[in-house]
Amino acid sequence: MHRPASGIENQLLQRIGESGPAPQGIAVLNTDGQVLDWVLTFRDDPAVIEFLDHTLKRFGENPDSSKPFATERYQQFPGQPSDPVPAHNFKVSDNARHGSDDHCPASDVYLPGTMIARVSGRRLNADGSVLSGEINQEDYSQDKFLIEPALQEAFATALDQAGSGTVPIPVEIAERWTAYAYMGMLDVRPLDNPMGLKTERKMVEFTALADSERPAWFRLQGRTDVVVGDPVKGEGRMKMGNSVQLEWRGYAKLEDRRLTSLVLVAEGEESLRWGAGRPEGMNLGAARPPEVSSLLGGRPIQWSGPVRFGIIGEPAGEEQTSTTAGSGVVDHHSELQTKMPRLRQYLQNGGERTRQIVAPLMPEFQEMVRAKKFEEASKRLDEILKLIEAPTDPAAPITPK
Repeated sequence: MHRPASGIENQLLQRIGESGPAPQGIAVLNTDGQVLDWVLTFRDDPAVIEFLDHTLKRFGENPDSSKPFATERYQQFPGQPSDPVPAHNFKVSDNARHGSDDHCPASDVYLPGTMIARVSGRRLNADGSVLSGEINQEDYSQDKFLIEPALQEAFATALDQAGSGTVPIPVEIAERWTAYAYMGMLDVRPLDNPMGLKTERKMVEFTALADSERPAWFRLQGRTDVVVGDPVKGEGRMKMGNSVQLEWRGYAKLEDRRLTSLVLVAEGEESLRWGAGRPEGMNLGAARPPEVSSLLGGRPIQWSGPVRFGIIGEPAGEEQTSTTAGSGVVDHHSELQTKMPRLRQYLQNGGERTRQIVAPLMPEFQEMVRAKKFEEASKRLDEILKLIEAPTDPAAPITPK
C-alpha cells in the first residue's frame, strides 16, 4: 500500500493505504476494494470477535461502490474511534489484467543472478528440542534476504584462494546472513538495525574450505557474537536489546562466479529484551494486558536461552528477474521498487526532520508515479534520499539503513 508503482492494482492499493490511520493496521474491504473499517488495536480478545461481527454488518450495508459511505477508523476497537473519511471510489473492472508494463505488486523483481535466501529460527528447550506450538515472534521467526550479484562476485574473489586450504570470508559478506539470524521483531535486529540502535559488540568470523569430493562446493564454518542495545537511557524510553552468540556450519556452491546454492545452520544462545514491563515468566495475573491491545508497540519480552537457525539460498527464478536487465534499456520501474524500502525505513524511523523534508516533495513524486513517468520519479526519489541523508548536525547524522 505504501510502494508507488505502475498499474491499476497499485493505484487501488494506494487508495486503500491513503485512508489508513497509520502505516500499520487491519483493513476490511468490500467487493470493490473500498475500506469499510480500519483498526489498529483491540480492547481485549472478545473485541476481536465484536469487530468481525461489526464489519460483517457494515459489509451487508455497503457490499460495493454503488453508494457513497464513510470509512470507519479505530485506534482501538470499540472504544477509541478516529475521525472517519469518505471511502475512495476507485474501482477496478472485473476483467482487469496486468499488462506487459504493469508489474504485479505481490511479486518482487530482482536483478538477474540475485540469490534469495530464506531464514527460519526457533527457540529451543534446555535439552535442545524445539519448543512446540509456539507462534510468537520471540519463539519462531521467518525472514528472507538477498545476496546481489556484486556481493557474490566479492565472495567468488575471496574463494579464488580456497584451493590451497581454508580462507577467510570477507566480513561484509558474512554479515549479510548474520544480520538475519535473531528472534523478535525487526527493531531488535543486531546488525544494520533499522531503529538506529548501536551495535555494542560485533564479532563475525567465517571461513571456507573447498570440498575435495564435490567440485564447486565449499564448506563454511563460522562464529558470531553480536549485541545491540538502546543507547538512550531514562524514564519513558523503550528498553530494548538483543545479544546473539552462534556457531555456524554449512555449504555454498559457486558456479561461474555466482552462488547457486547456500545452506547454513546456526546454533547458540540469545538474550532478548523488549519493553520496560515485567519479564516473561513472571506471574502477572490480571495485570498483564491482552496482547491485542498493544499490537503496534508490542508486549514486554525478556528471556535468554538456546536458539537454532537455518538458511537456504537459491537463485531468483527467471520470472522474478527484470526482463530488460542487460539489454541496454534501464528498467526505471524496477529501480523505484529497489529504492522505495530505503525511503519507507527513513519515514518510519527518521523522526520529525525526515517527515518535514519529505512531506512537501511527495505529492509531485506520487503524481510522477501515477503518470508512469518512472525515469523522472526515480531521479526525484534520488534527490529526496540525498536530502534525507545529508546531515545538518555532524553530531547526529541520519545514516542509511
